[in-house]
Amino acid sequence: MRTILLIALSVSIFGISCSGQPSNTKGLPEKASAEQFKAIMDSLSDEIVLDVRTLGEVQGGMIEGAVHMDFNTSDFKQKALTLDKQKTILVYCLSGGRSSSAAAYLRDNGYANVVELGGGTLQWKNKGYALVSPNAPQSNEPKAKGMGMDEFNALIQKKKFVLVDFQAVWCKPCQMMKPEIQKLLKKYPELELMDVDVDENPEIANALEIQAIPKLHFYKNGELKDASMGFQTVDQLEQNWLKVR
Repeated sequence: MRTILLIALSVSIFGISCSGQPSNTKGLPEKASAEQFKAIMDSLSDEIVLDVRTLGEVQGGMIEGAVHMDFNTSDFKQKALTLDKQKTILVYCLSGGRSSSAAAYLRDNGYANVVELGGGTLQWKNKGYALVSPNAPQSNEPKAKGMGMDEFNALIQKKKFVLVDFQAVWCKPCQMMKPEIQKLLKKYPELELMDVDVDENPEIANALEIQAIPKLHFYKNGELKDASMGFQTVDQLEQNWLKVR
């Protein structure tokens, strides 16, 4: 049965490979959609699923059975080279940036079968697939989705000025910026805040192409007027706000 499933999977993947998507020696794509990534996981019995996010991100949930190696740590390259080169490596991060770099490093060092998860855990959750807490009991139930785009747009349309803060509980810069945002709101009470946790609201994060956090959107009368990324002081926030106001 597993052989039949692998053949079926290879046929579907080759259709993508022939259209220009690079593939590895097993005919699997170098970058896979969430659906393909899960299909590969379900079809193989000895693959290595590699989570290259931070420890804080992992505490919020990881793909079941994954091995954790933080790409941003100094010993990542040393640890990565201990992985079995004979096995398929399925690598992912939050949105695809770090996993792409990690995959490239592995391929450059002789790993012939490495597959990246396009869109990372944001896309994974948007498709309704589960993340589990480290050492949590196994579960096949998908994690509930948060707010959808229709609800998001409706809320934005109701207010004249809205500041949307795309963040996550594990993101230190996001948490550090919250007091700065509150200072801005206190000075300009006409500006209303909407917090969007990208882990809890993957549909919004994917639809608006939130590839990194913290990220801020300023809306006026339902229309996006300004977007910025990274930690900002209240003075920097005010400069962006005044362009919108």
